[in-house]
Amino acid sequence: MTPEKKKFEFLITGVAGYIGSNLAEYLLKKKFKVVGIDNFSNSNRKNINYLKKKYNNFQFYYNSFEKIPENIIVKNIIHLAAKSVVEKNNSNLKDYKENNIIKFEIFLKRLIKYNCRKFIFISSAAIYEESDTKISENFITKPKSYYGKSKLLGEKLIKKYLKKNKTQFTILRLFNIIGGKMINTNNSSVLSLWRNNIQQKKKIY
Repeated sequence: MTPEKKKFEFLITGVAGYIGSNLAEYLLKKKFKVVGIDNFSNSNRKNINYLKKKYNNFQFYYNSFEKIPENIIVKNIIHLAAKSVVEKNNSNLKDYKENNIIKFEIFLKRLIKYNCRKFIFISSAAIYEESDTKISENFITKPKSYYGKSKLLGEKLIKKYLKKNKTQFTILRLFNIIGGKMINTNNSSVLSLWRNNIQQKKKIY
C-alpha cells in the first residue's frame, strides 16, 4: 500500500543543531506544521526530545538529510544539514565531499520531485576571500577551508538544478551568529567564545 501523504509548511534539515532547533521552535510557535530530519552527527538528541514533547505540530525523522520520506509534501525547505566545522587540514576532505557535496546533489535531485515553492540554503561567510576590510555580497569568493569550498560548490549545484524548475531559492551566507537557546549545542562562533569568556571573567582575544 502507498503510505499516506503528510503535508507540512516547512521541512528543516539539520533540525537538531543550534540554528535548526531555534528556527524550528520559532516556526512552531507561529503554529506552522514543521517536519525535521537529522542524524545527530554533530547535534544533540535532547533538542528533538524537547520539541516533540512541547509541540504537537512537529514531526521528526531520524535519518541523513538526503533520505526524505517519499510521503512528505512540503511547501518550504530550509537546508541546514552539513559537516560544518571550519578546518583547513586534509584529514576531513572525504567527510566534506560526502556530506556537503555528494549527498547534497542527491538531495537536490530528489527535491525536484517535491515541487516545493521555496528553498533556503544556509551557506557561509567561509566562501569569501579572507580580508581585513568590509565586504559586500559581491566580494571575491576564494574559500581556504574545505568547508568553505564545499559550501560554494553547494551554491553552484543549487543554481544548476533549481533554475530548471519553479522552485524559488535563497542563499544565505551566514557570518558569526549568536542568540536564541544555546543549550545542548557546540556552537563555536567567535561571539559565543567571547560571551563565555566574559561570563568566566577571562581575557577576550
